[in-house]
Amino acid sequence: MLRVIQVNLKQSKCAPDNLRVFLREENFDVGMIQEPWVNGLQVRGLRDSQYDLFYRPVSSNQAFLCPNFSTSDLTVIKLEGSNTDSLLLASAYMAHDQQSPPDEVRRLTSEANTSKTSLLIGCDANARHTLWGSSEINERGESLFDYIIENNLTICNLTPTFTFPSSGLFQILFQLNFETKIPTPYRNPKRIDWKKFSQIFSAKLRSIPNLSTDTVADLESNVLTFERSMITASKASCPVRHSSKTFPPWWNEDLSNLRKMTRTIFNICHKHKFYEPCKDCLRVYKRTTSKRESWEEYCHSIEDIKDSARLSKVLSREHTNPSFLKKLDGSWTISPAESLELLMTTHFPGCEDNTSEVKINPTLLSLTTEHVYSLITRENIENKSPGPDGILPIKLQKQQDIAVPWLEKISKGCLLNHVPKSWRQDHE
Repeated sequence: MLRVIQVNLKQSKCAPDNLRVFLREENFDVGMIQEPWVNGLQVRGLRDSQYDLFYRPVSSNQAFLCPNFSTSDLTVIKLEGSNTDSLLLASAYMAHDQQSPPDEVRRLTSEANTSKTSLLIGCDANARHTLWGSSEINERGESLFDYIIENNLTICNLTPTFTFPSSGLFQILFQLNFETKIPTPYRNPKRIDWKKFSQIFSAKLRSIPNLSTDTVADLESNVLTFERSMITASKASCPVRHSSKTFPPWWNEDLSNLRKMTRTIFNICHKHKFYEPCKDCLRVYKRTTSKRESWEEYCHSIEDIKDSARLSKVLSREHTNPSFLKKLDGSWTISPAESLELLMTTHFPGCEDNTSEVKINPTLLSLTTEHVYSLITRENIENKSPGPDGILPIKLQKQQDIAVPWLEKISKGCLLNHVPKSWRQDHE
């Protein structure tokens, strides 16, 4: 189930921070935003470590930007579901000086109908019609209503309430019955308790008195024992971590209470259509959460080199979107798999899977303990990625006194008669 919020930020500089806090407090998955704060062709204030930001500058996890449909007033992303389902999510702003709906929305709807892909559009349409809670019908509302009927679209408003109050930021909250891939828990290698890892790993391998690789069964068994010992020790010494939603570093309990009070007063004023009491409270809240004051206070609190380096990196980088790619013929990829295939054929043309038998060099049979030690103790091995078995090379380096005799015996057995099945996974 996806929890979604739609809101027009009215180009406010304070609203993005308030929205980010609200997303974390209420645990929303998707935000569909119109008229964000833009400066230097970049959307500002919405960058967050726990959320992906998608937009199309003026001049794409499970979600990918669709550049072929996105414009300055329309951002379209494609969500990949837990199975083969997919969903197009669009955040649109329909300006007064354009037809209702504009051409880019019409083209998106046509593509969704042709490809039979589910489509959800959250928009600030600037169109009035009694069907979605307005008190009157204007020309733009009539045009949008006719288009909805002609294209078999469904209006999702369930209550006859206005979604365009004259004051404040009005949020539209809803849920989608769409199953996405659940983020996989992970283990951070930098958090490994090496002392505990060494105790468990050595205890498991030293409990086996004789290491034999004379037969294929012995070789397979020993490799499996080695891998399981390494993985068991890793799991026991490195706890599972989950992505957690954290608040901005300058946010505190006082600001949370002030925000709740402001929201309560606004709701009361909105109910009675009398906004004077809300203005003073809103003014105090905006001044307290002023981006300039909060930013200055955060910068003054930085004391060590690590934090200052991280801040410098954040300020220097440009925003990029994980997006679909444009082919040489002008068409666009429509899935992550097709995008990866295009990258492979473009950067590695003519590359084929060669599964022919590899001839063994006789000199390799003279593998010695010193050779294995030299491979494990190479420089920069701590930065190497794990193989299909998930074993990081740095773990072998940390336990070289125990691992080297096993690896030497197993490697010689492989060169003589058989390569274990688990070591051939990346070639199958």
